[in-house]
Amino acid sequence: MKLSFSISIFSLLLILGTSCEVKPGFHEYTDLGKFLKNTDTVSFVFRSNDSVNLNNIWLGIRYSSDYEWSRFFAGYEIRDSIGHRLDSGLLQALLFDPVRGGPSGKSGIGDLYELEQPIKRNFRFSETGEYRFVFWQMMRQDSVRGIKSLGLRVAPAGDKSQ
Repeated sequence: MKLSFSISIFSLLLILGTSCEVKPGFHEYTDLGKFLKNTDTVSFVFRSNDSVNLNNIWLGIRYSSDYEWSRFFAGYEIRDSIGHRLDSGLLQALLFDPVRGGPSGKSGIGDLYELEQPIKRNFRFSETGEYRFVFWQMMRQDSVRGIKSLGLRVAPAGDKSQ
């Protein structure tokens, strides 16, 4: 009896240990204060060890019903390890449906929602090394409330969880 119980526990631990797969890529959020000011920047440093395969890149936005508009505008830059700007642009995310008023993102705890806005699809990092992603709000307000955190996700383009 004691031996079979030990074998069962060992089998369970072995299954749990082998089923936890570490996926390549990057996924991180930065919590913000009560307001996101137009002078605030949010930066992420990502290390690429692959200069061959394609990646998809998203801006993650966690927001609440305190957000006053249906859309959120953010500027971004991607810089390499020596500071050269590789790409920049303006992102537009639809946080609330302008007709029905409901949130576009996935529901979280309480009135917190999460939406991932694509930045780049099939993007190839030209060399291995560190890359810096910088984001800032581009609303026509000095500060906006309701944006709780911003995040970055980088995953291989063939990743089925996207």
